[in-house]
Amino acid sequence: MEQRNGEGRAVDLQFLAQSVYDGTAHDEGYLLELKTVLGFKDAEHRGKIARAVLGFANRLDQDRRPSVLFLGLDNGRVEGDRREVDPSDARKALQPLLGTPGPRWQFANVTVNGCVVHAIVVGPPRWGDPIFALNREFTVGEDTDKPKTYQRGTIFAREGSDTNLASPEAIRMLTERAIASDRFFRDVAVTVESGAAFSVPGEGIVTELIDEERARMLRYLDEPFVPTGLLAKLGREDTRSAEQYTAAVEDYLEVLAR
Repeated sequence: MEQRNGEGRAVDLQFLAQSVYDGTAHDEGYLLELKTVLGFKDAEHRGKIARAVLGFANRLDQDRRPSVLFLGLDNGRVEGDRREVDPSDARKALQPLLGTPGPRWQFANVTVNGCVVHAIVVGPPRWGDPIFALNREFTVGEDTDKPKTYQRGTIFAREGSDTNLASPEAIRMLTERAIASDRFFRDVAVTVESGAAFSVPGEGIVTELIDEERARMLRYLDEPFVPTGLLAKLGREDTRSAEQYTAAVEDYLEVLAR
């Protein structure tokens, strides 16, 4: 069984789950997390699952592979009474906590040793992603003398193999990631649905838009953006001269105006 993340890369969940069960997958860490008892019916469990998803969405590494959260699976051990869940039901259970729009994630049922295992695939971080925050509060440890409530707006981040409250340094790097989308050229694919209606703007409007875009892009000659820390590895440093950058902008605008 393959699931595709937000960038179209396939993940062989069946093979990965079997490897975990067989003890041949030893990389539980920033890309993989195993939870043996969490489910979708209990509010605290849903909160913990959402925390893991948000942490993966706010990863601070440069790896382009997706993250995977397995529910009901551990090395050499699998729950025997877990039932299949409809992906739409899983989304309904988590979306109030994750928000809309929220992280890019998909749900799947896989079978290991004759037992059902739930898998959640979270897309890797990419430039322009917002900081993904908790959309609804939840409480852990309600049956204990020290319950803890995570308020709406709480930010979790994945650092190494742990999902924790985001530190100031993590928030700074996630902010850099969020604002970087306008400062890099990006490949964009546009699909026009059958039957879609659109109008062609007048020449004056096009000229005005091109001028605005030129001003926006050329201002970075005076305000260069240089990513720092781990996020610097997610992109590439622009080594072009001012003349080369300006020429590239004009080439881009010429194509845009056609």
